[in-house]
Amino acid sequence: LDIACHKAGIIKERVPLFTTEKNQEILTYFQKVCKEKQSTFYHVEIPDSHHYPYPISFKENDYLLYLPSYQVDNLLLALHVASLIELKRGDIESVIEHFIWPCRFERFGSLYLDGAHNINGIMALIQTIKERNLEDVGIVFSSLIDKDGTKMLELLKNYDVMLADFEDERSQGGHISYQEAISIMKEKHKNVVVTGSLHFVSTVRQYVISA
Repeated sequence: LDIACHKAGIIKERVPLFTTEKNQEILTYFQKVCKEKQSTFYHVEIPDSHHYPYPISFKENDYLLYLPSYQVDNLLLALHVASLIELKRGDIESVIEHFIWPCRFERFGSLYLDGAHNINGIMALIQTIKERNLEDVGIVFSSLIDKDGTKMLELLKNYDVMLADFEDERSQGGHISYQEAISIMKEKHKNVVVTGSLHFVSTVRQYVISA
């Protein structure tokens, strides 16, 4: 609730608030602040959908999302906010089709880049791998020293994980370069996921694009 109180500071006088929050205590607090500031409160409910591609229903229209499952929340929230203006089905479909979020389960052939840089991120990554039925997955991992790399690796214990290093003094990496690690994992596995620090994954992305 302390974090919610801090976030509620963005609520402005007579400016609508949209949220996908599920915690009832936090929702009640947001509603209280909105009432005080005469701001309209909108609660966007997120369906429990775990079938890739993810079905999205909005204003009696159905869409399919081919991004990671946590983007369902973001898309529905964006659609509800944008509904304050006129929206055409074709425009919505075009945005969904062409939207790309670099390093968020971004695909380059059999190589996937995902900046899962904390516990929640790793849990979301595992969920995405399972929901997409991605087979024979090897993982190249590197995190920064200020992150809990040990716990993240524990969550990934059911996968073949290789610790890699990259050029950053904060790297927790292993004793092998990420270039070599990716090459080895591609030989061993059908699919390879590079994850950990966003800085690490961004570095790998530049390498992949320039290769």
